[in-house]
Amino acid sequence: MRSEFKRRRDFAVTALRDIGMEVRTPQGAFYIFPRVKDEHEFVETLRKRRIIVTPGSTFGSLGKNHVRISYALRFEKLKRAFEIVKEVICA
Repeated sequence: MRSEFKRRRDFAVTALRDIGMEVRTPQGAFYIFPRVKDEHEFVETLRKRRIIVTPGSTFGSLGKNHVRISYALRFEKLKRAFEIVKEVICA
């Protein structure tokens, strides 16, 4: 499972960076915390597309303008979710 989570993490980091999002590589969790312009708008836009992410401000003031995205799901679903994220960012 460890190698699978590393695969998912590396995919998520690369996918976000490829569309110009600022993100650090997670070191010990199964979620990623990219920077966004307006976290609440981003969360709502993705929710309408059936992708659930959490506003970063939920985790304190340092989370403002970030979102928490879990990558603890099947790789195929993860790929599809990031295709939708890309559509939203590049629209």
